[in-house]
Amino acid sequence: MPLEPEFIAAFISTVSNAAEQLLTMSDADASVARAPGKWSRKEIVGHLIDSAANNHARFVKAQATDHLLFDGYDQDAWVRVQR
Repeated sequence: MPLEPEFIAAFISTVSNAAEQLLTMSDADASVARAPGKWSRKEIVGHLIDSAANNHARFVKAQATDHLLFDGYDQDAWVRVQR
C-alpha cells in the first residue's frame, strides 16, 4: 500500500523540525535529563537508533525463519554503554 503524500510531507516536516531544534542545542544541554529517572534528549536519540538497528535485524530474521521468537535487548544498557 503506497504512503499518502500528506503523510510523507508531515513526516519530512517533523524530522526537519526536530533536526533544526537538536542542532541548535549544545551537547551539554542535550545531555541533561528532563526529569529525575528520565533519559536526556541525547539518550533518547541514541535509543531510537539502537531500537531501529535491533528491529531491522528482527525484520530480516523474521523472513528467514518459521518461528518469531526474538531475543530482547536491554535498552538501558545499550544507552549506557554507548554514552
